[in-house]
Amino acid sequence: MIPVRAVAFDIGGVLEVPTDTDLEGRWEQRLGLYGLAQPTTDELLVDLWGWYAGELNTEMADYFQRLRPAIGPPS
Repeated sequence: MIPVRAVAFDIGGVLEVPTDTDLEGRWEQRLGLYGLAQPTTDELLVDLWGWYAGELNTEMADYFQRLRPAIGPPS
C-alpha cells in the first residue's frame, strides 16, 4: 500500500471546470435585467464570488495545517 503524500482541497474551477459560460446572461434575462451594463454585471459577479467563497473556515484550515507534519515533506 502506498502512503498518502499529498491532499488537495478545491474551492472551484480546479478539480471541477464550470461548463456554463453564460451564467450572467441567463440570470439577467431570467430576472428581467435587460441591458445590464457590463460594469454592473462585473459587480454582480464579484458579489456572487464573495458569497460563494465566503470566509476562511479557520477550524478546517488549522486541521489541514496540522496534517502537514503527519504527511511529511515531499521527497
